[in-house]
Amino acid sequence: MWWRLSIGAAAASGAVTSRSAKIAVDRISLLWDTCGEGGCTAAPRENPPPCPQEVCPMTRHRPTIALGMIALCWCAARPAFSAARAAQSSAKPTAQTEETARLREKLAEQSDRLSKVEGRLEGMEDATTRAATANEQTARASQGVLTTVQWCTMVVSALITLLGGLAVFVGYKGWQSVREVTKEADEAVNKAEEAAKKSSECAEATGKSLERAQESEQRVRELEQTVNLLVADLRQRAETAAAAGAQIDPAKGVSAEERQTLEVAAATSKVLEGLGQQLPPEAYLARGNAYFRRAEYERAEAEYDRALRLNPDYALAHDNKGVALGRLGRDAEALACHDRAIELEPGLAPAHRNKGATLGKLGRNEESLAAHDRAVELDPSDALAHYNRGLTLIHLGRYEEALMACDRAIKLKPDLAAAYYNRACAYARLTKRDDALRDLTEAIEREDEERELARTDEDFASLRDDPEFRKLVGLEEEQPG
Repeated sequence: MWWRLSIGAAAASGAVTSRSAKIAVDRISLLWDTCGEGGCTAAPRENPPPCPQEVCPMTRHRPTIALGMIALCWCAARPAFSAARAAQSSAKPTAQTEETARLREKLAEQSDRLSKVEGRLEGMEDATTRAATANEQTARASQGVLTTVQWCTMVVSALITLLGGLAVFVGYKGWQSVREVTKEADEAVNKAEEAAKKSSECAEATGKSLERAQESEQRVRELEQTVNLLVADLRQRAETAAAAGAQIDPAKGVSAEERQTLEVAAATSKVLEGLGQQLPPEAYLARGNAYFRRAEYERAEAEYDRALRLNPDYALAHDNKGVALGRLGRDAEALACHDRAIELEPGLAPAHRNKGATLGKLGRNEESLAAHDRAVELDPSDALAHYNRGLTLIHLGRYEEALMACDRAIKLKPDLAAAYYNRACAYARLTKRDDALRDLTEAIEREDEERELARTDEDFASLRDDPEFRKLVGLEEEQPG
């Protein structure tokens, strides 16, 4: 506080005349005012409170204050020195002239030194000002750095927060995934346990099924053996029936026993074929003969072809195919089949007989007679060959020979209606009325179809007006021509 009073007294008395001293007084007053505003002077000196400012001006400008104090002391002492010098000058003007001169010189030197001090003080003031400015710039830079650091701290904090939140989110998602996986694993374990239980049950059932399967397999084996035996027996029967049926001549009339043989052969061959068994050519030939007997000539031809595919050199199949083709009106093809059969087996009598019949249908009667002669030569017991030969002789006008051929056929097969009919035709051509009517009656009694044929047959032209003939053939109601 006394510093403030001294500064105020010096300023009021005008003792402070130097510009530097005034500046120092003003700056010290300002510093003290500033520090006084902080409350440093109000506290006891033994325990001063901490300055509220970050850096106390009194501390920061300590050199300036010291210089100011020195300048203030000089300004306060300078008037006293001047008064003393004046008093000494007036009291001892002469004796102390030299002393005074020396003092003046000293004073001048002191003045020069004070001037130098003032210059230095001014330089120090400028330096202090620059230092203050630098301090302010440093403070602003520090504040900027502090602000930057704060912003960086905020950004880093935000990033840390964001990363933390992201880590928490990822962790939560991972936890959810783990929980779902765990749940799925539990469900899978439960399902596996259920599956294991079912597998155990299935294993037990499989074991039982295996036992049943083994039993069934044993039964199947036994049944297979039985079936094999049955198939073998059936095959043997089929082969026997096929062999017998293959020897049946479809062109001849078939007896009841032969008909049954053909049916058995056809049925057994179909069963074996359904079982995947390979059939011999004879089986297809017998089946074709069965179809021929039923007048199913196209199916018969197909079966003969199957037999020929298995054995292209099967002469009997070629011959029977020719007979079927003849029934279908394909006489040229039929003749080729008979020729092929004779080529393969020249001693096959039915092939010569059937060839002769086909040649007769084609009007080649001389060739037909030669074929029939060869047939009866190979098999004199063939009634059908003798019958066909007699028919060919009638076409050639050789009626007496025809009568002998028909007699031979009737002797070999007394129930052959066609032989009686042909002999009646020969008798009619020889104008032997009674014999002709007798044989025609025999033929009609055996086959009623002969009646219809006789109505228009030119061989009976000599009997057309005969009442008995007309009655026999059903022409009694018509007027004779």
